[in-house]
Amino acid sequence: MSKIIAWDIETCPQPVEDFTERQQRRYELLMQAEREKHPHEAEDVLSRRVRSFHPMLGFICCVSFQVADIWTGRVQRFEPHSFTATSVKAEALLLAKFATALDSFRSMERWVTFNGKRFDVEWLVTRSLYHGVSVGNRRMLSRNPYQQETHTDLACLFRNATGLADLCDHLNVPTPKGSLDGSGVADAVAAGRIDDVARYCERDVSATLECYLITERVAAPAFL
Repeated sequence: MSKIIAWDIETCPQPVEDFTERQQRRYELLMQAEREKHPHEAEDVLSRRVRSFHPMLGFICCVSFQVADIWTGRVQRFEPHSFTATSVKAEALLLAKFATALDSFRSMERWVTFNGKRFDVEWLVTRSLYHGVSVGNRRMLSRNPYQQETHTDLACLFRNATGLADLCDHLNVPTPKGSLDGSGVADAVAAGRIDDVARYCERDVSATLECYLITERVAAPAFL
């Protein structure tokens, strides 16, 4: 039996008024670069993007994971699970709960993400270090784009896919994108809709898992 754990995070911007002097300098430099790249976009849109994409200017508002056990010819999927936070302070508890939940996964597991090696792992480590929280299972933290045994990043395998929805379309997996997508997460959290964010993150996780299972069934072991 092998155990597959798909996981994903959603991020939010930290309040600018809470920035340290160094954070403020970093923020201003990144904002200037964004203005040059996107001169016609609104300032608030650029600001939200800058802070949500930089792990020293934002925080993790949701982390979700889903487990599947694979036997020969059979897959048992478990329900996805999420931890949420609506502030930097609450993020510490989110990370601690996530680390505790992963304590039971110590061998025979493969971690699966879409773009996790470029995004999710760096955020998880950076934010955990900020709070002094254990980063949990070390096998999930592999960022080597050419090594897929412990952490399979589907974005590394399917480099022509522009995103998870693109890969889902190609593999005939129902798209996880609906009325809420990544660009609307910050507004949803601000509006008190953190449960909607969790459901969206879980849809991403389930779609990631299904894409992996198709790839594992059809192309393994040569591809993975």
